[in-house]
Parts: sequence; C-alpha cells; structure tokens
Amino acid sequence: MRFLVCLLGLLASSLMAGVGVFFMLGDVSLAWCFEQGHGDLLREIYITESSTESLTNISFANGALVILVAAAYGFLASLFILFRCGKQAAALLIVTALGAGLVQPVSLIAGLPAIFVGFLALFVGPLPLNPPQEKDADDDEEEEEKPKAKPKPMPKPAKVEDEDEEEEEMPKPKAKAKAKPKKVVDEDDE
Repeated sequence: MRFLVCLLGLLASSLMAGVGVFFMLGDVSLAWCFEQGHGDLLREIYITESSTESLTNISFANGALVILVAAAYGFLASLFILFRCGKQAAALLIVTALGAGLVQPVSLIAGLPAIFVGFLALFVGPLPLNPPQEKDADDDEEEEEKPKAKPKPMPKPAKVEDEDEEEEEMPKPKAKAKAKPKKVVDEDDE
C-alpha cells in the first residue's frame, strides 16, 4: 500500500509543480502581451492588467512560488511515505496544499489530490516492534516441570563385512572368574 500511496503522492506533487510553473509563466506572458501592444485583443476576451493578480491581490508569480514550495514539500512527503512515516507525510501534504490554496485559491484544484493523498498517508505506519520477551521466575519453573522430549536414537550403520576388517578386529579378553587363593603349604610345617 505504501508504494501506491507514494506513487500517488509523486503524481499529486507533479501536478502542483506543473500548476506552479503555469502560473509563473502565465504572469510573465500576460505582462509581455500588454507591453507589446496586444492589450486590445486581450481585453476582448476579458483579460486585463488586473488579471495578473489572484482573488487575494497577490500576483500569480508570487502565488506560483508558494505552489512550487508546496510541490517540493509534496515530493519530500512522498519519500516519507516510502520510509513508513505516514503521519509526518500527511502533515506535509495537507498543510502545504492548504497554505498554497490560501495564497492562490485557484491552486486548490491542483491541491485536492495532494490533500487526498495526505489522508491516505495516515494509514501508512511503521512496522510494529516486538519487544523482547522477558522470562519470569514462574516461567522457568514451568519449563522445568515439563518433560523434555527425548531424542530419537540414531540408527546404527549397517556393517559391511570385508576380509580386512576381520583381520583388524582383535578378540576381546574373556572375563576370568575370581580364583581362590591357594594355600601354600610349607614342608617345614608338616
């Protein structure tokens, strides 16, 4: 899931960057058109000199800088998603997209996918850490009480009879029965 959310974050950030570049170049191109004397043509389609400012009276170029910064933070948030930092990525995506929308309200159109990916990023979390299991004194006693499984006896290897083996084997000495000590009779005693 995190790879899909990362990909969506990259796409949403690319869309925001594209809109930022459009606004930056749009402001310059409108100003150039008015300088070159094409203002009459632009006025016919209801574009005036004041069209270079947004609803908040901030020029499109200044708004474009904010949108481009938001797109850069969106790319950073996509890396955070890849490294399983979903909550931090969600904060970056949502806050920067809403901030760009406050400066340039038209940029909310491009910011909505980033906000959606920000909410998806909340579901991306780190891997759970398994704490080491501590052994209690009670656990040790329980383990001692359990019968241990006996290992299975190993099968004896089959003997291969060779003539050489018979020669090498030495006969084992037989156990002798205890002999009673003999009384030694002296001839002098008789």
